[in-house]
Amino acid sequence: ENIVALLSQVVELAEGKVEQSGDGAFWTRAMRELLRNSVDLLAISHGTISLEAIMKLIADAPQSSAEAEKILAETEAESPENFCALCLKLADEKKKSAREAHDLEVSATFWLKLYPGMADKTRAGVVSTFTGVADLLLHGIAWELLATDTTIVPDVTWRDGAIIILDLPIQEYGEVGRICQGIFKFMWQKAVLRRDVKQFPRPVFLWADEAQNFVSSFDFQYQSVARSARACTVYLTQNISNYYAVLGRGSRDAANSLLGLFQTVIWHANGDAVTNVWASERISQEKTTNFSFNAGTSQSGASQSTGGSEAVRLKLLPAEFTTLMKGGPANNFQVEGIVFQGGRIWKATNDTYTRCVFRQ
Repeated sequence: ENIVALLSQVVELAEGKVEQSGDGAFWTRAMRELLRNSVDLLAISHGTISLEAIMKLIADAPQSSAEAEKILAETEAESPENFCALCLKLADEKKKSAREAHDLEVSATFWLKLYPGMADKTRAGVVSTFTGVADLLLHGIAWELLATDTTIVPDVTWRDGAIIILDLPIQEYGEVGRICQGIFKFMWQKAVLRRDVKQFPRPVFLWADEAQNFVSSFDFQYQSVARSARACTVYLTQNISNYYAVLGRGSRDAANSLLGLFQTVIWHANGDAVTNVWASERISQEKTTNFSFNAGTSQSGASQSTGGSEAVRLKLLPAEFTTLMKGGPANNFQVEGIVFQGGRIWKATNDTYTRCVFRQ
């Protein structure tokens, strides 16, 4: 199921997050069903799983009841030429646990009955949802990095104190660079949450510049428990609108939910009004008293009155984020930032935020 989740993540990185209801949910569930049965059959028959093998199994799978009968008959041959028939034969001949026997029965039913029984357009849509993206990983640097042997695994960060740097600039590698980095990030996050922090207590960190290119739906789950996993996350982006643009429909709620899990936020000079309003609201509001004074003269003499009323206003107006120093010679290479940390009161402001100066 972890492998199915990983392959589904590949599609999400390439196509964006789909809706969890309606047509989007149908195609996602159907694709995961296809992948789950592919992975199960390959794991039982060969003991190993590769992207090439998944693609070959899908390509050789029967697309009609007649083809299914032909493949079933071919499993009786000593060396079936059809890869799907070969997998079914090897899986049937292997010694299996009760769970593996059950999984094989379910998988065989899918490949010999359910899959060929699908409407042609539906089956083509389900297959292309995955293969159209998986094909990216079977060529060039993506294949070299992700589909061949490697000794670079997430464990080296907490076991050996290593820092893994992914040098695949999107400006140079485009979509392939973004997907490759997103895949490794996802695998690292899963591994971090799975590790035993008592046996491996070393703190680790995830640092992503232009983070909007690599966020995924799993980030919500990861970030909500990252602290207990002794993991620090640092995401950098120019503005919150970048997150809105990549997270699709419902992106505002999704972005706000994700960023709400970050306890420390640093804002620098920004001209994006949406970001500045969000920053002001994140810092919150306060009660204040507005005073009024009126004075005037009349035939009967001078008169005056005073009054006051309580109101709620932003502690920091959005405009203040547009005036922060941006560094360079004009600012003596100093960069201003407003630092917010939930649950912390800064001495300088007696509030949850403070203004800081960083050397550029």
